[in-house]
Amino acid sequence: MDDDHRDDTPFPPSHDPDPQDEFGDGGPPSPPRPDVGGLPPWEDRLHHGILGGFLTTVAQVMTAPGRFFGDHPVDRGWLGPVSFAVIMGVLAAAVGWVWSTMFSGMELGMLSMLEELSAESATDTALMQTFQSVGVILSPFTSLAFLFIYAGVFHLGIMLLHPDGRGFEATLRAVAYGNAAYVLTFVPMCGGLLMSVWTLVIYAIALDKLHGCGAGKAAVIVIAPMLVFVCGCGALLGLTGLLAA
Repeated sequence: MDDDHRDDTPFPPSHDPDPQDEFGDGGPPSPPRPDVGGLPPWEDRLHHGILGGFLTTVAQVMTAPGRFFGDHPVDRGWLGPVSFAVIMGVLAAAVGWVWSTMFSGMELGMLSMLEELSAESATDTALMQTFQSVGVILSPFTSLAFLFIYAGVFHLGIMLLHPDGRGFEATLRAVAYGNAAYVLTFVPMCGGLLMSVWTLVIYAIALDKLHGCGAGKAAVIVIAPMLVFVCGCGALLGLTGLLAA
């Protein structure tokens, strides 16, 4: 063909679909995911989902609390940690009710087989089950109350022993995510004791990592209120006994 009659019209640009466009139809690219470095899985549900974020958070706190709290944000608000703590409290109360119901039924069955079941024993068991049921119903509110009581007491210790701490949200997060140890209540018989000990350990680790107060101060901040409470209860019982005598 003669060069004078050659069509110099350029070809249309080639269509390169966006690699993020799974249909290849040239639509707008997907927006980039936000940077959530250090965010707990429970608060990063976009990537982990609700159940996955919850279970992953529990696993990380229980197996590597130092790593979990070592890279933890303290400026993301209260909703995430508070919701996590309330869910853990409700689960612990529900599991406690299940274990109590099972063991009470076994006890009544054994007493019945031995023909030692009395009306008083049956009444006591029924009352205990009623209190347990009410406790499960109220568990969201009691969990919320205890969360802020513990966080308030610990933060008072932070203010006294380490005034350069990172603020109340850091303490709230330490207590809220430290309550992941409530999962130990799933263990029958000794679960409550294990939970109590490991929760205190996680609290101390979390306060140290989030506030940078040191392991010694963190241990004092966690243990001292418990000792004061126990000694106060003992003194009150002793005084009551003396007055009654």
